[in-house]
Amino acid sequence: MARLVVAGVVRRGFTLIELLIVMVVSAILVSGFIMLINPNKRINQANDSKIRTDVAQLAVALKAYLTDNSYYPAAISDLVSTGDLKHEPMSPSGDPYNYSRNSSCGRAPYNGCEGVLYEPLQNPVTTGNVWCWRSITGEAKEMTTVDCTQ
Repeated sequence: MARLVVAGVVRRGFTLIELLIVMVVSAILVSGFIMLINPNKRINQANDSKIRTDVAQLAVALKAYLTDNSYYPAAISDLVSTGDLKHEPMSPSGDPYNYSRNSSCGRAPYNGCEGVLYEPLQNPVTTGNVWCWRSITGEAKEMTTVDCTQ
């Protein structure tokens, strides 16, 4: 802090250099804190949580549809029209979730009818993986798209 003597009166205050140094140090600390938090990673983790929750909700609705009809629907929108879902959840990107069923679901006796539901993760353990639910195993987990859709 500088001392300035004017007409016998001592005035104390910060110099411009001292204020600039404090501002620069504050800016460095704030930018370091932001990098520590990594907001993009947190947003991706939140979106992945939404994907996992939505896939679980859709899997329950698909199982209910299977119980009532002995086969999986042709499209997720069929779950809304039958009342198994109130509305179709959308992925964080705003697109519908990826859903498919094998060809044996379209004809009786529906033995071997399998539904697959998946969505790419934004923060996967392994780059390129998707969150996948397969009716044949009844579980959802992270895996490659190829393994999910085989």
